[in-house]
Amino acid sequence: MSDTTEETENIFVKEIVSALKESDTLDDYPKRAVPLGTFARSSRFNKLGVIIDAFLQPASYNEDKENTIIYTLLLFPTGYAVTPQENCFVINESEYETVCYLMMPPVKLREFLRYVSGETLV
Repeated sequence: MSDTTEETENIFVKEIVSALKESDTLDDYPKRAVPLGTFARSSRFNKLGVIIDAFLQPASYNEDKENTIIYTLLLFPTGYAVTPQENCFVINESEYETVCYLMMPPVKLREFLRYVSGETLV
């Protein structure tokens, strides 16, 4: 992996860590959404990841006249080795395109991202 790609990925992870530091309150987090850190699979990409955010899509409603929840997922690479061609990435998926694994406890996002980035959270 080139130094530039590695630096870009590290900056990206640090931005996520910094956003989590600032968002200690979840006032705007949808009440119907699954907890942050829940393991989830993207149906579109068939990849496993964790939920790092959720928001309501204002113009889209389900059959109960409730706004559709959009989840932000941090998807993991497939397989054992991480190659430069395949890295973690972040996507937004509708609640209908996301399979959430509620039988597993949610990951603690702060600790997980600290592990990934090597940065200390206080």
